[in-house]
Amino acid sequence: MKTKGILLLVMATLIGCGESRDGSEDQLMEVVDSFSVGYFNYNLQKAQRFSTVDSEKWLQFIATNIQQEDVDILRQQELPATVEIGEVNYTGDSSAIVNISVQNFLSLDSIGKAGRMTDEASFRLNAQIQNGKWRIRMEGPLRSEKRSRD
Repeated sequence: MKTKGILLLVMATLIGCGESRDGSEDQLMEVVDSFSVGYFNYNLQKAQRFSTVDSEKWLQFIATNIQQEDVDILRQQELPATVEIGEVNYTGDSSAIVNISVQNFLSLDSIGKAGRMTDEASFRLNAQIQNGKWRIRMEGPLRSEKRSRD
């Protein structure tokens, strides 16, 4: 009887581990989504949980540049920013570039000017595995990708 219980426990653990393994594509998608939703809705503490340690300085920089006018604009919005994950390009065993499309988000302007709501824009996120888990690595505030006029 004890053997059956142990066997069931081991099987449940193995099944549970297969759902979202560290460093897996599923885990990458979860991190990209969680980081992006936090970042573009200005829940920067949430975004920080899904970013590399060296990205923290960029999140702090963004936080210090949010003005009261920006907060007022965000509070007026009925719907939060939404994110669609696009193409993933693996650039190595532990790194990837993920294309995302973001809708209905506040685009911060230069210092001293209120941001403006943006209907849609595309971004590229750099992801890398740290300590067995995917994390977003920022090299500066995220900038939207320029679209070709062709």
